Amino acid sequence: MSRQKRTHRATNPNSLRNNPYAQAKSTFVDFDDRSPCSAEDAGTSPPEKKAKVCRDFAGSNDPISSDQLLTDRDVAKRYRVQKQTVWRWAKSSASFPKPFKIEGTTRWSSHELDDYDRKAKQARR
Repeated sequence: MSRQKRTHRATNPNSLRNNPYAQAKSTFVDFDDRSPCSAEDAGTSPPEKKAKVCRDFAGSNDPISSDQLLTDRDVAKRYRVQKQTVWRWAKSSASFPKPFKIEGTTRWSSHELDDYDRKAKQARR
């Protein structure tokens, strides 16, 4: 099967009508377009065309935060320890960053972990 046929099938709205996850994953975005979206670009183009990014959104020109939200598995991999150790540090250590909940999931901020690493290195000197 050619790439064009696969792309068309993946973006065909009739094949994705009952699957919102697939609809969201199939959207193409052209980040090189710097012009604001016109009213005609708001979903009336055929599925094969790339969607345009609207630049007139409030804050759209602001840099995207580079802070990543890490799972306990990611934090354990970062420090090369078990997940249980990460949870013990979070519970008992006063200086280790505390996790926060987002809709039923627990995450650590990569910026907070970077600050923790920096302070730990400075304390050794």
